[in-house]
This record gives sequence, structure tokens and C-alpha cells, in this order.
Amino acid sequence: MPTTKTDYIGCAVLLHTQAGEYIQKCEVAAYDKRTYQMWLTDGIPKVLAGGDVCSILIMTEPAPREYKGLVQEANYERSLLLFRGKTKENRLTDRFKVDFAAQIIALIRQDYVYDLHTPVTARVINISRSGMRLSTVANALRTGDRIQLVAHFDDSEKRLLAIITNQIDTENNRSEYGCALVVDKK
Repeated sequence: MPTTKTDYIGCAVLLHTQAGEYIQKCEVAAYDKRTYQMWLTDGIPKVLAGGDVCSILIMTEPAPREYKGLVQEANYERSLLLFRGKTKENRLTDRFKVDFAAQIIALIRQDYVYDLHTPVTARVINISRSGMRLSTVANALRTGDRIQLVAHFDDSEKRLLAIITNQIDTENNRSEYGCALVVDKK
């Protein structure tokens, strides 16, 4: 997986409508960092017409990068022109609605990783460049916990480090946890 800021080739991409509805996961086939033009392995999804704008979350390490994408059509070829869009909310980064499986595999205390004997199953219900929201069994975590998890994005998985920033109890013995993604500076 590429780790430089502009080397997106081979990275997974989560596409969403401007309203935040999930379209599909794709992969970057080519990227021109000079013109900010991107081509996807299986092409631009048919639900996006020329001139449409979509939200893009590129799953780079150590943190995802977000853009808006303008669908361009030229010489029977479709590509995305990337640009920074204004956020819909009063937040630093856009949130993208998703529904992916995840497993909390370890707790981190005083810089020591404690692997869980039985991973805690969870769902990633939204994600942004700087954080995510998880849904799992009630009282599994508490604010301030540092966790290591594996998120399963369609046919790939990604290890992430996060710190729990807030908790909301929902119905049916479930809780939602707001998480800030932690960048490992090694």
C-alpha cells in the first residue's frame, strides 16, 4: 500500500454520492498528480454521469485522504478530477456513511498492546479522514480507550489504531463509539 501523499495507484477508494450514500469500493488504476486526474481499475461507475460530483475517500496509510470528484468524459474515456470540497457540517473533514464489518483485536495501555483472546465484533457506520464511528455491544469500550482494530472494506481489510472519544448507547444492547484515528509515527 502506498504511503506517500500523492502515490494513490493501487489504493482502495470508497465512492459516495454528494448526499453521502455509499456507491461502491474501487481501486486507483492511474493518477496524474500534476492535473489531479484519477482513473479507476473498472472505470467510473455507471451511476455517475459526466459532470456529476461525488465524494471520494482514498484509503491511504496512515490516514485516509478525502476529495470531491468531478466526473469528466473525453475521447470515450471517463475519469475523476479531484478537488477539495467545502464540508457539509461544521467539521474539519467530511463523514462518509458506510456499513463494514470490523473486529477490535487489541487494547493499548501505556504503549503496550494487549491482544484480545476473543476479538470484539463491530460495524464501521461512518468514516472520515480523521476518525470513524463504530457500533458494537454495549459497554465494550470506554472513553479514552486506545484500540487496534481490523476493518473489512468489501474484499480487503485494513488495520487501524484509534482512541475512543465518545459513546452513545443505542437500543438492543448496542453502543456507538466515536473514534479518532491515531497516526503511528514510527
